[in-house]
Amino acid sequence: QQPAIQIEPPLPPKSKKGTDSPRPAGFNADAYTMSNTADVYFAQLKQDSKVRKIARMRGDTETANKVFDDDTVAQIGDSWNE
Repeated sequence: QQPAIQIEPPLPPKSKKGTDSPRPAGFNADAYTMSNTADVYFAQLKQDSKVRKIARMRGDTETANKVFDDDTVAQIGDSWNE
């Protein structure tokens, strides 16, 4: 048997110096905007995965097996159409 190697966790990103902003250095605001239909789809996919994972962890297999059925997923698509 090999001895267990202890790995240190990564350090948190450093904040910008001289500003009161809580955002870390290198923060990309564009990562949180939807500029085309692919962005909308990926936002919906992430939300659907999150909802279904939580349902699966709670033991709700019926909800966990419904794809793109949650209202919050539809709201993301509706907000793009406005």
